[in-house]
Amino acid sequence: MQITATELRKDLFNSLDQVIETGIPLEITRKGHTLRVISDEPPHRLKNLVPHHTILGDAEALAELSVYEWSNNTQP
Repeated sequence: MQITATELRKDLFNSLDQVIETGIPLEITRKGHTLRVISDEPPHRLKNLVPHHTILGDAEALAELSVYEWSNNTQP
């Protein structure tokens, strides 16, 4: 994301929070120069996964599957 120094001044904390949450660097242009704000730690790649508490079918049947059935009918 690229913004000017004036835009950064207006929304500093939200801009910094966005860098922290997304890991996308923030580029600030001032007097023909570009400055970059980056997070020291990249966000965890699984952070944005939404948990689903749903199993379609019989949950007990999952425990009874053999390796043969689980591996798409490939011989063990």
